Amino acid sequence: MLSYRISYNSFPNESFSSFLHKKSYPSSILCKVIKCVHEFGDRIWDTLSEAFGFVVSTVWQGIIGFDVAVHPCLLPFIYSICRKSCHPSSSALIGCILKKKAAMKRLFTFMIAACMLPVLSIAQKTMTAEAVRASISNNAPLAITGVQITGDLDLTKLANMKLVSSSEKDGDGKSYLSVVTSPVSFTNCTFTGKVLGYFNPDNGNMTNKSSTVYNTDFEGPLTFENCTFEKEVTFKYSHFARKTSFAGSNFNDGAVFKYSKFKEGPDFSRATFKNVAVFKYVEFPKGFNFSKTTFQNMADFKYAKFLQGGDFSNATFKNNADFKYADFASTVSLKGVSFEGSSDFKYTKLDNQQTSLDKLLGH
Repeated sequence: MLSYRISYNSFPNESFSSFLHKKSYPSSILCKVIKCVHEFGDRIWDTLSEAFGFVVSTVWQGIIGFDVAVHPCLLPFIYSICRKSCHPSSSALIGCILKKKAAMKRLFTFMIAACMLPVLSIAQKTMTAEAVRASISNNAPLAITGVQITGDLDLTKLANMKLVSSSEKDGDGKSYLSVVTSPVSFTNCTFTGKVLGYFNPDNGNMTNKSSTVYNTDFEGPLTFENCTFEKEVTFKYSHFARKTSFAGSNFNDGAVFKYSKFKEGPDFSRATFKNVAVFKYVEFPKGFNFSKTTFQNMADFKYAKFLQGGDFSNATFKNNADFKYADFASTVSLKGVSFEGSSDFKYTKLDNQQTSLDKLLGH
């Protein structure tokens, strides 16, 4: 587990304590020090953490136990507390804070509240996939924006992994299940490695009659919006209990959602699949969204069911589109759909009646 690191090197030539205790400073000086955060950023926070070290160490490291960057919205709040609490004749920031119990109580309460926020926001440009996995494994709600995730993000072997029946999954071998219990959100992120909600180490080994598979289910909302996946994304057999969104994301390698189950309609609107996209055997609930989605390679929707209404409007299939044996309801919007490559709608049904592509498009 990563820990929140505190450094005390903000003033290289003298300690902050000696700086404050040399003489008395009016509150205007204190205000200037706090306002300098816009110029010195982390330096000022590290300096403040020296004064509140025991709070930061206990709360941030002990409770969160995760490497986070301080959001700028915290600083005006700290500034207002310090300014209101300091008397013009106060001799030092530390002395003032310690003497003003009300201010200390307010600061401590605020930091506890920050620790208990429903979402842990990450503000750094690069993270390892293992760091992300560790946080999810510890059931920490996660919201990451504008970060490059390096390495394979394997969610199939979390701390709560358990052995489950394998009768429905990949033959007679062992099957393990991990469950992501907290909300997870990625926005404008790039994943340089694989993203795995399913893993079979024996995949492709035709001589092995039994296999061990690892699956992942999601109890909370799952969001990958405007993200880029450089390598394969696999959620085969995964169950998604809450809203799931991959809206605006780019899949540069294969994307496999075969046998996945969605409790709520997933959002793949404006997504681009540059390689094979597999949604075979998926039963899409009401509200699914593939509007303005582009499939540049094969799109496999064989045996898929779209029986409760959803949206394919203005989707583009540039290569083979396989909807063989698929079931549609008339409430599914296919307005503006473009099939630029081959398509297979053999045995496809519309409202439980045999249909064709022309009938589906209203021609």
